Amino acid sequence: MDDKVFYEEYPMNKRSAGFILSDKARKLKDQVFIYFKDRTVSFKELNNNANRAGNAFLNMGVKKGDKVCTMMISKPESLYQWFALSKIGAVEVPINTYYKGDLLQYIINTCDAEIMILDEELLDRIKMIEGDLKNIKKLIVFSEKPDSEISNPTSFEMIPFSELLKGTRTDPTVELDWGELTCILFTSGTTGLSKGSMIPVNYMYRLGTRHAQITRYNSKDVTYCYLPLFHIGGKMVVLAALFAEAKMVLLERFSVSKFWEDARRYGVTIFFQLGGIMNMLYSQPAKESDADNPVEKGYCVPIAYEIADDFMKRFNVKKLQECYGATEDGLVISTPWDEQRRERSCGLPGDLYEAIIGDENDMELPPGQVGEILVRTKEPYAMMLGYYKMPEETLKTLRNYWFHTGDQGYMDKDGWFYFKDRSKDVVRRQGENISSFEVEKVINKHPTVAESAVFGVPSELAEDEVMAVVVLKEGERMKPEELIAFCEDRMAYFSVPRYIEFKESLPRTPTEKVEKYKLKSEGITDDTWDRVKAGYKLKR
Repeated sequence: MDDKVFYEEYPMNKRSAGFILSDKARKLKDQVFIYFKDRTVSFKELNNNANRAGNAFLNMGVKKGDKVCTMMISKPESLYQWFALSKIGAVEVPINTYYKGDLLQYIINTCDAEIMILDEELLDRIKMIEGDLKNIKKLIVFSEKPDSEISNPTSFEMIPFSELLKGTRTDPTVELDWGELTCILFTSGTTGLSKGSMIPVNYMYRLGTRHAQITRYNSKDVTYCYLPLFHIGGKMVVLAALFAEAKMVLLERFSVSKFWEDARRYGVTIFFQLGGIMNMLYSQPAKESDADNPVEKGYCVPIAYEIADDFMKRFNVKKLQECYGATEDGLVISTPWDEQRRERSCGLPGDLYEAIIGDENDMELPPGQVGEILVRTKEPYAMMLGYYKMPEETLKTLRNYWFHTGDQGYMDKDGWFYFKDRSKDVVRRQGENISSFEVEKVINKHPTVAESAVFGVPSELAEDEVMAVVVLKEGERMKPEELIAFCEDRMAYFSVPRYIEFKESLPRTPTEKVEKYKLKSEGITDDTWDRVKAGYKLKR
């Protein structure tokens, strides 16, 4: 692998995002860093506003190590407060902007923050739970309205976000050791109680440098940041662009119909594709202008191999790479830049990491055998420190000095890794463990299918039955029997879904993950087709 460095390496005590922003601003000054709608923000402007906000936080009494909750839709101001907190050594606790009720209350109370930054439109979420919030004293509220017109439905002290930008421009950056806590990122909560991953300075630093190195970022690149900044992927894209001195398009949310228009408008050259984004783009009606765009590189989690070659040809994309990682461990495995990607493989571990396929005792399995993907780092503080206030979960997850991903996979003889399924996403039917990921792969190969979600529903006999919720491509129609026949020819009989339901779309998190727990809670409905009741007999 090419060892060329595509970013400037910083010493251990100068790796905080706030310090690096200050350094880049001194060097690059008025060079544009962010495109947001019709606005541009230079490195210097971002740094000056982060300095102002940092000094305003200090004047409010925020100290190094203090927790501050943030709940903002992506905008330049989201970056001002993020880098400001990094500069003064405070701990940012970004919260999913879709959270509400008990989960929101739990996260705010768990992290011990006394100050929360949020958009005005989210104030009603706080109003609903304010009587149960134990520590919050101040709300810093962003609004497009004049300060005098911002209403406060809560009993907490409210400070307009504009006050943060009235601080002095003097750089408040403090020196942070690479192992100090800089962020607490809570898991999505789609399968259980959210766990707060404690992210040290060096983890965040390596998140950006790894992405820049893997995908060969350079100062001529323009990246597309549609992922929210409460998500590790959003932070990764921002940091990689910063470290590589590139430009970045910042969006409030992703739009399939506007992506290629945006790419041409801003000159986007690299695009991080999470979840079903590739399928969503490919499923759009073809246009003569599809290949006329500046996008050269796609970084995918995962690559949709059924359409990958056609996708590259249709949209004139030169390179697709796949990666594997999690909130807890960062970018562990990826397709090396200078090697041909292998079908279905997420790649090789980076130089900073070790990874194996482990059995139930964390013993390494030989090539070809399926087990749990286990990860650890070779450099200190390049993974999470543990789960905040969850010592038992921390010990369980990090037992035997390995981070237990909970994901099933295998290695080939050359050490390339292949993801099979989430351990919690396996359907147990008639004594067989069925990978929902594998069933989805087959269904998604059908020419009329845009995407699908497969999961288990209770059986009247024992264990589970396989159910598939399917979204068809625009204008397409299909009978359930046709899909079953397609599956029957391509998978073991016990994996063929019993239940099929067609929907116009799948429920998703703001980061485009399919919320299977919502589909499971709906279960079998009046619109669900039952293969057994329909009298369809499978061949064995």
